[in-house]
Amino acid sequence: AITEILMGRKAKHELEARLEQLEHASKQWGAGNGEEAFRALSGRNFSWEAVGDFLERVDATDLTLDAASTLAECAERWLKACCAAESDRAGEVCVLVVDACSCALDSHGPAIAAAAT
Repeated sequence: AITEILMGRKAKHELEARLEQLEHASKQWGAGNGEEAFRALSGRNFSWEAVGDFLERVDATDLTLDAASTLAECAERWLKACCAAESDRAGEVCVLVVDACSCALDSHGPAIAAAAT
């Protein structure tokens, strides 16, 4: 109730949704399911800020090829949202997203190259 009074009802619901996304993504990540973790962060009311918070805490170098691919698919949506936000934090999150994609896909370079031929 205090959050609703101080921030308004809409802000309270946005914070709750962000927390739910992070909790679900964390559970999926902890269970070794990177694909579902990234999908959880790309849900209907996703938050690019939540994506940044999550990517700051995980290591994308040991992802499966499917998880790395899902990360790359989600990254486009996340980057568009960051660019639209035009804040300093958005720039930081853009760097986190691109770095995570780069690390994840670099570790699968030979498999990606083989699939392309």
